[in-house]
Amino acid sequence: PPRRDPADSVDVVCSDEEVFPVRRALLRPCLALTAAAQAGRGIHDVRPSCAVDVDCCTFDRVLLYLQHARRGEAFKFDPTLAPELLTASESLKIRGLEDCCRRVLGSFDERVRKAPIRY
Repeated sequence: PPRRDPADSVDVVCSDEEVFPVRRALLRPCLALTAAAQAGRGIHDVRPSCAVDVDCCTFDRVLLYLQHARRGEAFKFDPTLAPELLTASESLKIRGLEDCCRRVLGSFDERVRKAPIRY
């Protein structure tokens, strides 16, 4: 496998102190992480890091979404995870994931019965 350049990645620190080394190209859709993804370009050889207010399990799912989006594939996930993914997408400002979560939550809410069944 090709050797990865440490300057080509960003250390993302989650709210539970877990660290993810993420390639810069994968972080492009994350508007909240644009500064970290662009830091260290040019004459600086520092490996940037940033902290996010998302736990490591949810951030791992966000990374799965980013990989699917980069490949142009549809991202399918359990509808019960949509609320926490929606919160993460709003925090990281990932519009595509936010739309996907709202679509899943909307279709889920349409199928849920709000009034009890009368006997």
